[in-house]
Amino acid sequence: MMFKKSLFYIVFTALFLLAGCKEDEIVVSINHPDTMQQFQIVHVYKLYTDFFEEASQANQEDIPELYNSMIIEPYDKACVADSEYLHMVEFLINEVPTDYTAIVELIGEIEAESINEAIRDALIHSSNLLPAENKTTVCIFPTVDENVPVMVNSGAGKIIVLYNENYN
Repeated sequence: MMFKKSLFYIVFTALFLLAGCKEDEIVVSINHPDTMQQFQIVHVYKLYTDFFEEASQANQEDIPELYNSMIIEPYDKACVADSEYLHMVEFLINEVPTDYTAIVELIGEIEAESINEAIRDALIHSSNLLPAENKTTVCIFPTVDENVPVMVNSGAGKIIVLYNENYN
């Protein structure tokens, strides 16, 4: 009987967590199954293809503003606004990526559902160890630069993941 309850709980939790997660979604919202703590996964990398298309037709001096308006501003509040350690992500905010081809290839290899599952598991596990009431947001940006950190905590409840080709 205990096995059936455990199995039911595992299946129910998995279905609950996967409900509403679509591959084309940019923002995936999750609640901890026990504490109902809120989490968000923001797939910022999904904005880059449109940005690169527009940037390839724009004047060179307009590209930084285009990057800001198409990539940074839409999820600024969720990812970096009011961050205690904003200086830790200035390179991401202020430096426009230039290797369009490599980043587009990288984005094509990203499996959103695998990322969602890995981040969801990590968030729930860490929340079990260090419970919090605040919402935690994980924002995923692409990078082909090997000289940047893998992850940056830009402030309370704000985690930036810099996805690169070495992830599996």
